[in-house]
Amino acid sequence: MKKYAILLFFLGLLLWAVPKPLRADTPLDTPVVQTVVRVGVYQNKPLIFVEDGTARGIYADVLQYAADRENWQLEFVPCEWAECLRRLEAGDIDLLTAIAYTPQRAKRYDFSTETV
Repeated sequence: MKKYAILLFFLGLLLWAVPKPLRADTPLDTPVVQTVVRVGVYQNKPLIFVEDGTARGIYADVLQYAADRENWQLEFVPCEWAECLRRLEAGDIDLLTAIAYTPQRAKRYDFSTETV
């Protein structure tokens, strides 16, 4: 009898320790909100450029891949190089690709540490 009591005690302890079913923090009908990321696009073939009103190039493809994984909505903003830098500084765009790193620029902008 003592053997069964110990077994029942540990079985009860095990059932108590098993986590309750997980539930979503938000209802299923809650719409998913995408983060809008504004990307400055200047003519820098084949890295990034505008063709027929659409952003194209290696970086455009890489950014779209990241956007799909991170639930971002990309908004490509065509601009000349100097204008893109001004817009980045002003906060009119969020991201600009293919900027050469310099210590002076590192004081003003955040650079990624990953090589593309």
